[in-house]
Amino acid sequence: MKHGLLLATWIASAAVLLPTSLPAQGIERSPEAVIAKVNAEPITLMELETVLSRSARASFYHGQVSPERLAELRQKVLGEIITERLVLAEARKRGIAPDEAAVEARIAAFEQQYKDSPQWPQIREQALPQLRAKMRENSMRASLEAQVREVPAPTEAQLKAFYDKNIPSFTEPQRTRVSAILLKVDPSAPRATWDAAKQEAERIRTRLLKGESFADLAAMHSADPSSKNGGDMGYLHRGMLASEVEESLDKLPVGELSEPILMLQGYGVFKMTERKAPQVRKLDEVRERAGELYRRNTGDKRWSEMTEKLRREAKIWIDEPFKPKPSAARN
Repeated sequence: MKHGLLLATWIASAAVLLPTSLPAQGIERSPEAVIAKVNAEPITLMELETVLSRSARASFYHGQVSPERLAELRQKVLGEIITERLVLAEARKRGIAPDEAAVEARIAAFEQQYKDSPQWPQIREQALPQLRAKMRENSMRASLEAQVREVPAPTEAQLKAFYDKNIPSFTEPQRTRVSAILLKVDPSAPRATWDAAKQEAERIRTRLLKGESFADLAAMHSADPSSKNGGDMGYLHRGMLASEVEESLDKLPVGELSEPILMLQGYGVFKMTERKAPQVRKLDEVRERAGELYRRNTGDKRWSEMTEKLRREAKIWIDEPFKPKPSAARN
């Protein structure tokens, strides 16, 4: 049975040697129990938990998982398995064949990867046929998805309509040009050190207000990399500075100096050099990008519509403990 579970994980992920079991909290079922059906095709608890184990390691790599979050992930994974079954059935219905050359290349790579594993020779003969079958199914699903998402280049009218509907995607955000003098302080330094840094920042600001050169004082006092450029940080977009700095600079007129600002790194004095308003790029300037976004968005929409249609038309049964809760269903 141990080899069977290990094999199931290999088949499910084709990339994992030692799975971590994640038992369904409060759900007493045998691993072979059928917990869902898709057009009468069963999904077992072992299949769900095997895929869930891989997904949980990817989603919750940082540590323990609460039962609530694990339950949410279990329902999400079950929904994905159901969709995969429906997509595979649709691929077969359309007569889509797997890419055999690509499948065999992946099998060869898999064997090479695990050739030194002491477990591999014990289950190789049993594993390879099932692994090959799983990879062939994945190939068929991928081929169908590529076909559905394939969208021809838009006509001029389609491109213009898409551009007009998505102006924010083609708008260059506000940019500010800022100069900085940073007096660095170790976060663990005593209060007296921080107070001294603030007082020094205030003295520097006073000297700037009296006309001393910002570039000269930045070169002498600033610990920021911009000191090599006289404190000039160049043009910045929203989010490139710490939130406490941006909040102060939002209120700062062009040409003015900020008060000393407390930051994680110390105290900073900033000068607003220039502020550029958001600028809408013309269609001719973003034609290539607009075309790419049109095809990607249209492909996403087609794929979503197809999978939703498959689910509507399918006969899907889910055992009660595994059904989405009402709040999860709304999301």
